[in-house]
Parts: sequence; structure tokens; C-alpha cells
Amino acid sequence: SARDIGLGFSLQISKWFWVGRYMLATPVLHDVDEALAVVQRMSPFFGSKGCRCISMISQAGGLLELQKQWEEFKSHHIAVWASAGYSPEHVADRIEAQEEAHRPLRERQIQRWNQHGMAAEEHRQRRLLRRERRLERMSRGAMAREDLRSRRFRKRGPGSQQCKRKIQALLRSWDRLEGRA
Repeated sequence: SARDIGLGFSLQISKWFWVGRYMLATPVLHDVDEALAVVQRMSPFFGSKGCRCISMISQAGGLLELQKQWEEFKSHHIAVWASAGYSPEHVADRIEAQEEAHRPLRERQIQRWNQHGMAAEEHRQRRLLRRERRLERMSRGAMAREDLRSRRFRKRGPGSQQCKRKIQALLRSWDRLEGRA
């Protein structure tokens, strides 16, 4: 067995945003099936290595969802330790101490995330404003061209020779097309 040969399994999980560089580890388990069950239980909480705070919060669906996931992770982590015979209160206290020690850095990360979100919103607003201005310029140009056409038409009058020639040319091309059909 794994215990006979001195083989032990411990899962280490980094939750940098919450506890800094402190690795959250499971107790050493000597039963392979037990270790695999712990991996299975903790697998929903495995994240992307090297994931930046900004993308991590966004991927989680926001800060409240990330907090919910953290609380769920802690309860599972504490339960793993408790099933190995350790005091859940002691494990919870240890996590809370690390969490508290890392609070200032976490708050700076949240501030950066908020600033990033505000900058992205400003960028989106500026882009929409530029688009709106471009459409307005295009509309003004189209209106000016239409006004020019209207003035020319009024100047020539509805019965002008040019207008009659255009209509006759259109009718001839229409007759040719109908003759082919």
C-alpha cells in the first residue's frame, strides 16, 4: 500500500487573490482513492495559472460572484481537513489570518479592477460619440447633396429637356429588356 512504502499525497492550491503566496494544502493522505476523491472535490476551484486579477474577477462574473466562489472553496477546504481529523475552527482561523494579512494587496487589486472597468467604459463612450459624430457628418453631407439636387431640379424645371431624355433612355432600355424575355 502507499502507506507501507511511505507514499503520501497532498494537494496544494494557490488562491493568490485571497491569501497571497500562501499555498492552501490538503492534509497528507496515504490512500490513493481518498486522494483522488479530494482532487475531484477540489477540482471546480482550480483556476488558470498566471491569471491576472482583472481577468479573474471578470471571468468569475464580478466581485460578488468571486467572493461566493471563495466562500464555497473555503468550506470544501475546511471539510477536507475536518474529514482527516483536524479541527475545522483551527483551519478556518489559519485561513482567515492569511486572508487578513493579504487584505491591503487585495483591495489595491480591486481598485485597479474598478479603474480598468471605468477606463473601458470611457473608451466605449468615446467610441460611440465618434461614431455618432461621423453619422451626423454623413447625414449633413447627404442632406446637402439632396438640397443641391433639389435646387438644380427646380432651376431646370420638371419639364426640362435633360429630364425628358433620361426618361426616354430608361424606357428604351426597359423595352430592350422586355424584348429579351
